[in-house]
Amino acid sequence: MWHNIAEHKNKHKGKKAIVVGTGPSADSLKHKDEILIGVNRAIILSENYSYVFVDSDYSLDVVAKYHKNTKYICVPFWAREKMTQNAPIVKTLQDKILLFALTYECPSIYNAPEYSLNDSLLHIYWGTVQPALHFCKLIGISEIKLCGVDGTVEKETNCKKIEKTFGIPKKRIQRTIEDYKKTKQKINEISKFIGIKID
Repeated sequence: MWHNIAEHKNKHKGKKAIVVGTGPSADSLKHKDEILIGVNRAIILSENYSYVFVDSDYSLDVVAKYHKNTKYICVPFWAREKMTQNAPIVKTLQDKILLFALTYECPSIYNAPEYSLNDSLLHIYWGTVQPALHFCKLIGISEIKLCGVDGTVEKETNCKKIEKTFGIPKKRIQRTIEDYKKTKQKINEISKFIGIKID
């Protein structure tokens, strides 16, 4: 019933992708022929996702509610236990689930001249955007655009639709925006690591 991300190796070779977060710029999301990859609650921002990445029990519940037109839900192996215990989620998501492993290796890995990703292993140091970016390498993406991976802690805001739908506590928003800021600061290193241009 559940599948592995390795099954999607080079599935979208040569195509462009948009990785969507929940920051303010997600209000201006425009999508044409790109592969659309969402992160957690960003699932409500489009009906055209090929993949949505989930990083918490709460997000898994949200995705189970809004997944209708999403092709695949990517969840870490730890989520198997929750899905096994929660029959409604299993029944709802069924064959859409793609499992992956996470590693929290030292960020200095970015500086390695060459590094081959295990086909089931994605890297994470903060937030869920990074595994999504590394997944782009696995599926053969040639260029990545970020949307909604922005914001400032001072404003403590997500995009308008996210705010209206979820009313997320400020502390959680602050943590999310901090993750986005770290990702943007390291974007050149991440781009070099996965070998894909990121805008």
